[in-house]
Amino acid sequence: MDHNKVMVSVIIPTYNREKTISKSVLSVANQSVRNIEVLVIDDGSTDATGEVIRTLSAEDPRIKYYKQENGGANKARNLGIRLAAGKYVAFNDSDDIWRQDKIKKELEILQNRREYRGVFSKFELHYVNENRSLVRPKRVEKPLYHQLMVANVVNTPNFIIEKKVIQEMGGFNEELRRFQDWELATKISRKYNLFFLDEILTDTYQFGSGHLSNNITAAYESYHLIEREFEEDRNRNPRVKRDFYFYRAMFFYGTEEFKSALFGSLKKCNYNLILIAKLSLKYMQLLAQRRKK
Repeated sequence: MDHNKVMVSVIIPTYNREKTISKSVLSVANQSVRNIEVLVIDDGSTDATGEVIRTLSAEDPRIKYYKQENGGANKARNLGIRLAAGKYVAFNDSDDIWRQDKIKKELEILQNRREYRGVFSKFELHYVNENRSLVRPKRVEKPLYHQLMVANVVNTPNFIIEKKVIQEMGGFNEELRRFQDWELATKISRKYNLFFLDEILTDTYQFGSGHLSNNITAAYESYHLIEREFEEDRNRNPRVKRDFYFYRAMFFYGTEEFKSALFGSLKKCNYNLILIAKLSLKYMQLLAQRRKK
């Protein structure tokens, strides 16, 4: 390995994260692999985010700061991809933390297992206001493309991919306000092999409630876009189709979109009896859990 040439470009989109961006950037800059660059793409912040990054950049020239007009995280990520000098690109969010050997372990796979074009790993999701955490994904199945057509197991900060592969796929879909990592990983897995590294390498933090704390409408719209994009392949596999609509319905449980998602899913599957049974059982389990509380 050429230890002077940039091997990995890490892209961090940010917007008004002056209080958290430093820890996120330093968790990347302090990786045990040193030949990386950290591209912080400021999506039009109005706080002191830029000053924080400029201070870090003055101390470590591998940290580079760019600012764009506010256009969303996906647009910021795509700008970072265009600017990236590394063979591989990886992503972090501005309030998430990488464990120190993350890149080292990922590169070991990519350089020794050439049949794989990208790597994703487990991450620990911390619900800060609820003082609890979960490890995701619980399991990864083969073929990965079939699993991703059902539900997501890839989180943006725990994903590294060859730059030319992500460029071939057109980068992140800027129409999506949610689930951009899911959509991109699904497209990639349809053509290329991705390796699942069964270790926790990232800590992600959610500061709202644990269930769709931010924009339910954006989630519902994005689900529809992903539904249409892979619908033809999904319809070829009855189990994959049924499981997708099960997870879509239950994803919105407890929200104002649940009724629409539930009956929309049943209609899409022609009121499949297995799907009805699975949804009924899950609904009863959730009601039982609620009563215990």
